[in-house]
Amino acid sequence: MTMNRDTVSVLEGNTFVVGRRNGDVDAGPGEPHGLFHRDTRHLSRWLLTVDGKQLDALSTDDTHSFSARFFLVPGSGSEYTDATASVIRRRVVGDGFYEELTVLNHGGEPMHPEIEIAVAADFADLFEVKDAQINKPGKTFARVDDGVLAGSMRFVYLHLVWFGLWIGLGVEGYPYGLLTMIVSLEAIFLSTFVLISQNRADAKTKSLPTSNGKRCKTRTGRTRNCSVSHDRSST
Repeated sequence: MTMNRDTVSVLEGNTFVVGRRNGDVDAGPGEPHGLFHRDTRHLSRWLLTVDGKQLDALSTDDTHSFSARFFLVPGSGSEYTDATASVIRRRVVGDGFYEELTVLNHGGEPMHPEIEIAVAADFADLFEVKDAQINKPGKTFARVDDGVLAGSMRFVYLHLVWFGLWIGLGVEGYPYGLLTMIVSLEAIFLSTFVLISQNRADAKTKSLPTSNGKRCKTRTGRTRNCSVSHDRSST
């Protein structure tokens, strides 16, 4: 796979990421970008925008093979001459793929950045990428999905149907002791799974430098971990 000075590689063991100088990953003809693990590309697109704008690289720190930092500003060319915001994008490859964003506010007014990341995966073989001949059978599609049933409206509807059939078919009479016991056990298991998921997320977060704990609202209305600090110093 041929690299050039316009790409930045971060690697550790059998995992590596190849992307642009601003940290974006956008695979295409002549662009062997991606997140690779054991000779398979698991991410073919990882594009960051802030307030709908792509980010331009001011400088890049890739002195360590397993990590890199990208110092970015929204827009390009004359747009960032008097930029009121900048972004530090830190990427680490090791026991997984981690990325931390720090949004710096250089203006005098509070800011509420809208952060979006476009993601795609083609699971191409490394040799297909090297030969620039990726011919996957089937259809390519994109869908936004939480990937889990619990915590979704489908979970609520399923339970409504379940409770309705249980009562309507007379599986048991009031006060529905068996149903109550089943629901109680389900609640215990779900709460345990939530705690396990939170502990895993906390463990991953602790492996990165601490931030000020701020949250950034995305255009979908959800929040994501990021750091937003205020800097009144002149640059």
